[in-house]
Formats: sequence, structure tokens, C-alpha cells
Amino acid sequence: MEFIDDAEFQIAIDNDNGARITSLKWRDNEFAVPFRGQVHTSGWYAMAPWAGRINEGLIKDSQGQEFQLPATIDPPHALHGFGIISSWQEIGPGRSLLHLPAPYNGATVVEGIIVHSVHGLQGQVLNALLHKAAIAAGITCSRAGAQPPRAHELVEAMEK
Repeated sequence: MEFIDDAEFQIAIDNDNGARITSLKWRDNEFAVPFRGQVHTSGWYAMAPWAGRINEGLIKDSQGQEFQLPATIDPPHALHGFGIISSWQEIGPGRSLLHLPAPYNGATVVEGIIVHSVHGLQGQVLNALLHKAAIAAGITCSRAGAQPPRAHELVEAMEK
């Protein structure tokens, strides 16, 4: 388990369990969904190298060769990539590395946590900034079992 402790944020990352954020606290408010019995219903996790459900877990390369992806979460379909079920290697504070198996031989995924201060921003401006920052960083993540945070949730948390 890796811990990041900033002045206002505390983050726990479980590299042995999909490098998921198991705890994200800001001003003593917990934002991560606790474990509820299934791997895809808790915390935040990287969906790598794909997000969503692959029908029957089958993909084809450019030559038409089929590859069976793991269907461990939602058989017979492959759900949310290898990242959610793999152990990741810690490569620095808030950074984790995943080596992908076939058919992605040699490919890697790097996940990183960056804590920024956004004092003075509120509502839709703050939400838009966080959303654009996530897109710019190439972040695909899930707050398992829930919809993405809404602007008013971020503002309410900041006002506490």
C-alpha cells in the first residue's frame, strides 16, 4: 500500500489490487467508495488498456488473429482492461507502472497522482478545470458504483 499525505489531501493506493485509490480524503471527507465485495465496485482504478466491456472478450489484430482477453469480472465479457485485476509496480511517489500481457507485449501503462492547489475557484469553473486537467493528462478512471462527481458535489466539499 502506498500513501501520499499532503497538507489537505491523504491518498492511499493499493498497487497489488489494480493500483486503485482505496482512500482519497480532503479536509477529513472521504471520496473513495469502500470495498463492497467485487473488484469493480470500489475505489478509483485505471481502465487500461481499454475502458468498458469487450463482447465475449475477443479482439482481433490487423492480420485477423483472435486474442481472448480475461473475463474474470463479468464472464463471458472482458471488463475494464488488465489494470483493474493486476499488480502494479511503484515507480515513485504517486506513480505506478503496469506491464501489459499479450496481445500488448512490451507495452506499459503509467498511472500517476498529481495534487494541485486550486484555491479561490468554485462551481463550474473548478469542475471544468479538473475535467480538462484529467483529459490533458490522459486519465481514464472510474468512481466505482457511482456517477462521476458533479460540480455541486465539489463545491459542497470545498465549503465544509
